[in-house]
Formats: sequence, structure tokens, C-alpha cells
Amino acid sequence: MKILDIENGNFDLEQISKMLHKACKYKLQYESNWMFAKSDFICCFKGKTLYLTDTNFRPLLMYESTSFIAGCGISRTGKYIVCQTAYNHEDDEDSGATIILDVEKREVVCQKCVEIDVNETRIIFVDEQKKIIAFYVADGILGNDKNIVIKYDFELNPDEETLKEYYKKPDISPYMLNARIHELISRVDNEMEQWQEIEQEITYLLERLKNDDNMSHYQLSMTYKQLGDLYSKYDDIEKAILSYETGLSLNPKLAVKKKLNQFKKML
Repeated sequence: MKILDIENGNFDLEQISKMLHKACKYKLQYESNWMFAKSDFICCFKGKTLYLTDTNFRPLLMYESTSFIAGCGISRTGKYIVCQTAYNHEDDEDSGATIILDVEKREVVCQKCVEIDVNETRIIFVDEQKKIIAFYVADGILGNDKNIVIKYDFELNPDEETLKEYYKKPDISPYMLNARIHELISRVDNEMEQWQEIEQEITYLLERLKNDDNMSHYQLSMTYKQLGDLYSKYDDIEKAILSYETGLSLNPKLAVKKKLNQFKKML
């Protein structure tokens, strides 16, 4: 995402102001497609352009992305803007990204893909004092009024307790649950986390996946293989065997038979 030079660029600011006013004047102020700051700033977007405007929608700053903007939020004083973008075909750095912008310094504070799907975000709240971003996420089964709040710091690292609640959403994609399991296993495998602390979450997520008809048996079998490998690393042979056997029941061609036979002989 890059900042556009309003002063030297060939922009019709009056026309842009009219366009934004027409697009946003009937929208609710707490929607994530345009947000008020307490200091008479408005953050809004149209297409691939993000705008910081005055209360008459006259542009003060303009940011251009290679992806369509999907949501935005602004801090109380207007110092920080956070936006989310849709995925694009180029799969570049703007694709499916969450971006934190420092308005005063005219620079990107942080930009990366986070776990929260842009299509689920209803409100982006930016706390510039605590440097926390809270994403209010709707649930298609529980109802749009049952928002789940997931918090991130300004380096876009998630608060793990709130992130766990996100993965309990009834309508979340099974492939996102599967990706979460792989990420948790990877953390333990790299000795970034204590295994016992997250085994319970992995068990919970696997129970959900086993009962989801939309989940690929092949991909789920690979998850059980990875889990079995982790159990074997920690010499938990019985759980490794159970993981490999579950994987084989989903995919008879899963490459674990040799290990499975070796472990069964050890019992």
C-alpha cells in the first residue's frame, strides 16, 4: 500500500468528496467501511483506495492498494488507521492483508495476513493508547449480533485467549481449523510452546473436524500423520499409534505403515 501525493497529483478532490459522500452518507457510522475519529476525521474507502477525510469527506490523505479494501478502522485521535484487503490474483503483499498505518508519519507500521477472514469482520476498533486492535467478528450461525472479539497488538500478533474463541465459531471453515492445528503442532515441534498447554486445543479441533462432512479425508489424514510424528518425538508411543491408525482409516495410502508396525512391536 502506498500513499498518493494529493498536492502534486492530478486529483479532482471536489469530485472525490462528492463520490465519497454519496457512497457513505447513508451508512451506519460503526460499519467497517467508514469510521469516525473523535478529532473530526473520517476513514473510508472506495475500491482499492483508502481515504482519510474531514467531516465533509474532503480527502486529506489517500492510500492506494493493489487489492480491494474490505474494511477499515481509525483510532480516537486519527493517529492510526487499520484496514483489511481482499485477496488478489497476484498474491502480493497487499493480498488478504491487515495493514496498520501511522497517519502522522505517513508510513506503514505493520502489514501481514492474520487469521481473521476479511469477510467476517464487522468492526475494527483501534486503541492507540494500549496499541491494541480489536476485530469484531460475526458468526453466521449464532447470528450477526453475536460478535466475537479477537485482539491483536500493533505487530499483528494475536492475543491467544481471544483467538481460541475465534476457532470455536460454529460457522468457521474446517480448513481454517485444520490450518490452526498444523500451526499449533509446528510451534511445539520447534519448541516454541509447551506441548501439554496446547494438546487440549488440538484435541478439541480434531473432534470438530472428524464430524465435518466438508473436510477432505486426505488433508485430515495428513494432519493425523503430523500429530503422530509429534507424539513419537515425545516418546508417547500409544498416542502416536492412535494418530497413525486414525490417519490410515481416513486414507489407506497414508505413508505411516512402517512406523506403525515398529511402534506396535515396542508395546
